Amino acid sequence: EKMMLFDNPDFFKSLKDNLMLIVVKSMQIALDRKDIKASYKEDGTIVTKTDRDLHNFIEDALLDLYPELPVVSEEGTFDKKSFQQQSYWLIDPIDGTASFAKGLEDYTINIALISNGKPLAGVIGHPPSKKIWYGSNSSALLIKDEKEYKINVKNFNIRSIEIIMSKSLDRLTKNFVNKIDGANIKYYSSSLKFCKLAEGEADLYPRLSSISKWDIAAGDAILRSAGGTILDEKGKEILYNTAKINTGKFF
Repeated sequence: EKMMLFDNPDFFKSLKDNLMLIVVKSMQIALDRKDIKASYKEDGTIVTKTDRDLHNFIEDALLDLYPELPVVSEEGTFDKKSFQQQSYWLIDPIDGTASFAKGLEDYTINIALISNGKPLAGVIGHPPSKKIWYGSNSSALLIKDEKEYKINVKNFNIRSIEIIMSKSLDRLTKNFVNKIDGANIKYYSSSLKFCKLAEGEADLYPRLSSISKWDIAAGDAILRSAGGTILDEKGKEILYNTAKINTGKFF
């Protein structure tokens, strides 16, 4: 039944419109924040009231529009079997909460649609710039100032490799990049790294430390739609239907 839903071309047209409305409203909620006092979850990660407010808003909106599709969210309740559902939403209400809590700009809102382990569609909103990236069905877009721009990954040139990396570097990734001759490195935080790859601003985003699936799913959908790919260390694509919260290494 769900696959028939996704086989209908009209589904993706309305999906884009619906996700745009949800992410625009979500960005406004983030920008309207008054009290961003942070607390810590049991696993030691930081959370704010806005994370939870956005979780509630996005989950309610998605379930209202698509009652047949369950929601898995960083701020929701789920178990590891949740990732093994045939189709589900995977959301990170705020990716980059530490930056958000300090009043900085390195944070995004991420929503992905997963089916059979693959990201079918994804949207990322960056409230400070009001930019939105969207990808599905081999079409990736940057939306700014209410205009849509089609985006694609750049052509790879082995002589001049543009690498995009996290501002919070792990040692393994740093050592890997140091072995690449002629690498030019740019640093971004949160899922903006995937957006920059999809826009053709870099060739490679290596990550040799583990990361949660909700941190990368929307970016993965946008990157795939722009002609890119994410591979694990064995050259296989990352799948989202394993009973683990984290992915392994990827490039």
